[in-house]
Amino acid sequence: MVTSDPSRRLTRTDADYIDVIHTDAGVLGLPISVGHADFYPNGGRALQPGCQPSYLVQIRLVDQIFACSHVRAWRLYAESVRNPGAFPATKCRSWRGPNKTCNFTRDGVMGFPNNKQARGQFYLLTNFKAPYSKTVFQQTTD
Repeated sequence: MVTSDPSRRLTRTDADYIDVIHTDAGVLGLPISVGHADFYPNGGRALQPGCQPSYLVQIRLVDQIFACSHVRAWRLYAESVRNPGAFPATKCRSWRGPNKTCNFTRDGVMGFPNNKQARGQFYLLTNFKAPYSKTVFQQTTD
């Protein structure tokens, strides 16, 4: 169960540096920032690209329908270990809706290569299947 009660979940005071990958906000994951750096692939929404039920049925992964978006976080992290520059991310005041005011700039890198200096909320787009990473150019043209 997702909880906003800080005594029952991870907080930025639990370690010297906490970076979080939000891929299932509001379902199995938290929709609020809890780390020193919070990364929101595809806005952090609960339905990540490639997790649409019809697609999972088509590729015979029906058993992953419920947790696909949640599991995507560790898959993205694993890809960042193999490819340290894989996930450029941008800081943005408004990522969603008609008031989206984000011109993508490389303000940080999500995952393993994060230099622990990043602070705040970061956004990026991913592909629907591995490799999930998109270049800075792909981030600005999608």
